Amino acid sequence: MAASRWTGGGRATSPSPRARPWPRRPPRVRRGRSDRVTDARPTGRRVPPRPVPGDDPAAFVAGRLSSAPTRYRAVATVHAPADHVRARTRGLATRLKPIDDATCRLDASDDHLPRIAKTLAGLDTDCTLDADPAVLDHLRRAADRALRAAA
Repeated sequence: MAASRWTGGGRATSPSPRARPWPRRPPRVRRGRSDRVTDARPTGRRVPPRPVPGDDPAAFVAGRLSSAPTRYRAVATVHAPADHVRARTRGLATRLKPIDDATCRLDASDDHLPRIAKTLAGLDTDCTLDADPAVLDHLRRAADRALRAAA
């Protein structure tokens, strides 16, 4: 005889997956809920610490973040010393490469077009830009808006 359940309509029917969209009671094992752990005891086994590549953990993380792939590519050759540009782009220090005493190359690539425009405008120096067509179009539109606003 098949198992039956009470539907409340005066008749018993066989269980169906469509009859109950969720279980009647919560599952016995809940995974990933650290707020419900009670009486936790250490097992005595510890994970050995891994050495950080290089000597500086902050430099390692900054280097990994700066080498992450981005949606829009924008590399600017800035006609200013690297120290001057580094002071204006604090978060992009690992993407700044000095060419000589008077110029440097800044990788301003990002996933967000307005952020690229803000970075380049914040340099406050002349630069030559090698970028994707979408970046160039966005910069032209932003420059046109600024000129119309100033008129």
